[in-house]
Amino acid sequence: MTIRYTFDVVKYQASKSLPCPKCSKRVKRAKTFEQTLSPFNKNAQGVPKSRAEIWAEEREQAVAWQKSAELCRKCQCLVEGRL
Repeated sequence: MTIRYTFDVVKYQASKSLPCPKCSKRVKRAKTFEQTLSPFNKNAQGVPKSRAEIWAEEREQAVAWQKSAELCRKCQCLVEGRL
């Protein structure tokens, strides 16, 4: 007999629209940041994170991600040599 636990997932969706650093074409991206609300997801003090702590952490990650530049698909392929 296997016991299966299901934990709530706390999600934060973010999007960004920035110019490509190489060709200045507008680049749109979206990303979902998520963590589970479980007794195994602990903060620095070893206490399980609350929903508010998880949300604040995800928001911080999203803000950092939104500030980072990204190449458009065409420039990305040129850099990776796939064209």
